[in-house]
Amino acid sequence: MISPEDKKLVNKLIALLQNQLELARHGHVALVEQVTEQLDPITQQIGNIGLLDLPEFNQCRQQIGRLYDDLRLILSTRRDEIANQMKHVRTGKKTLNTYKANIH
Repeated sequence: MISPEDKKLVNKLIALLQNQLELARHGHVALVEQVTEQLDPITQQIGNIGLLDLPEFNQCRQQIGRLYDDLRLILSTRRDEIANQMKHVRTGKKTLNTYKANIH
């Protein structure tokens, strides 16, 4: 039998994942990491109990899977964008150093 606390725990997980997704969509990666710290004990507790293995939580398990997939996609896109920006910064620094060396 599922207790009200079990439902609250799963709903809290979903709410925090939705929050992470919104933060990631707006580029607030540092805040996403802060929410992850809140998620860790909840996911561990849910895993220890095995709540998402229960048939009553099939729909929630699917929703959580979609949220994780969306979050992973957004974060990997952000990572690629940041890598691209860093590449431009390095190229700019090399150009400036070359220019500086040619002036002297």
